[in-house]
Amino acid sequence: MLAAYVRRVPSLIQVALSRNINLKSVGRVERWRLGYCRQFNMSTVTPPGDSWLNQILEVESTQKYYIEYNTFLSNHIAHGIIAIERLGGDKDRVNRFIEHYRNHGSLEPPNHPRHDETTDAEPATDDELHNLLGQRKLYYKLRNRYRMKLSEYGSPEKMIREEFPKLSRGLVCSAAHGLIHTGYGYSAKCPITVTEGLAYLHHSCKPLLFDENNPENSISHFGKGENDILAVLEELKNDEKLRKYMEDEAVELRKTDWSSGGFQYKVAALVGVGDKLMKYAYKIKVPVMENCKDEGETVVAVSDWLLNQAIAVYALSEVKNNFFLVHGVTAAWSLRQIIHLLKPSDAVDALRTFTCVLLAVYVTQECPSLTNTPTISQNDVTDSAWQAVIDTVLSRDTDEHIYKLVQVCHDTWRERKSSDGADIYMHAAQVCVKNELVF
Repeated sequence: MLAAYVRRVPSLIQVALSRNINLKSVGRVERWRLGYCRQFNMSTVTPPGDSWLNQILEVESTQKYYIEYNTFLSNHIAHGIIAIERLGGDKDRVNRFIEHYRNHGSLEPPNHPRHDETTDAEPATDDELHNLLGQRKLYYKLRNRYRMKLSEYGSPEKMIREEFPKLSRGLVCSAAHGLIHTGYGYSAKCPITVTEGLAYLHHSCKPLLFDENNPENSISHFGKGENDILAVLEELKNDEKLRKYMEDEAVELRKTDWSSGGFQYKVAALVGVGDKLMKYAYKIKVPVMENCKDEGETVVAVSDWLLNQAIAVYALSEVKNNFFLVHGVTAAWSLRQIIHLLKPSDAVDALRTFTCVLLAVYVTQECPSLTNTPTISQNDVTDSAWQAVIDTVLSRDTDEHIYKLVQVCHDTWRERKSSDGADIYMHAAQVCVKNELVF
């Protein structure tokens, strides 16, 4: 029965060639000194009829608060704002969330002693871009360079198409918040939020490392496995050697000058041995691959499949409302928002990375059994049933992850009402609303 729940959702994978990271510049930093970006004009990149949502996002942006706080925790204010608006919350409800988040969080200004940066820092040069990749410092130099890039590309779509592939191998960084920030920003059509997300990806990048010369790692194997995803998860669960390596390596990473949390040390240990993760990813069979007409349709279907797998694992987990499985869901949704913008080969490379990351997250959470099956039938999942859940969550002043999880599940159901995953989407939302987050 459990396998049926996970197999229901569409699944396929496409193949493509991998590529090297290229941090080539697209413009001259000297333009900054002429006021090119210091007086950045969003009217050149923001869609006509700029909304109150965009205005709030610009006010509450990293111009006001640093991208992190308390050393390594990510600033979620933009994600919460967007999620509440997508759930139907009006401007007053969004402002209520902002007040709650400020009062109950520990947001830090750009010049906080922990960062000691200024928002008008000169944008990173080409050499600095290369040297700052994954170094977790000088965020505003990176952000301002990506703002320059946005003006030069002329649209967030073009910028994401060219810049995201250079960073996608490291999308797990900072619990995938760079990806989440980028995807949520694009969903709201707020270019300034997109630039913040790409800069955060650059700032914290932890790439999936593997031997690209090993034919066993060829992306041509992706999606052509012989096993159901549940069988692969079960095999991962029984891989005591991999789990021991993760725990031991996480201990060593704690001894370095990289300050982070337990989850990030563990996931960094696993992406550092990407060959092992890829071995498992390549075992997964995605039988509907041949049903796609072209590459563009394929990558969108793969992204849909990944989102469904992330929701199913979260919803069925015996550990209800697991904090990091929530991130798997919101990150998968964020990737889905931008995947169609990428060249097919770049999109598939990102999807392969994300598949490996989801497997890594599952291992870091001690491979919970998937036994929490839905009690609601698909026929009972209606607009009114969803509205009751949404009304409940919007009535609460709660953790922003709760709004985001419900929003993703509702958005996914709304787009796929005819699919047979309706009970899983509703079940996931109910798990989130009824249970405290488990860290």
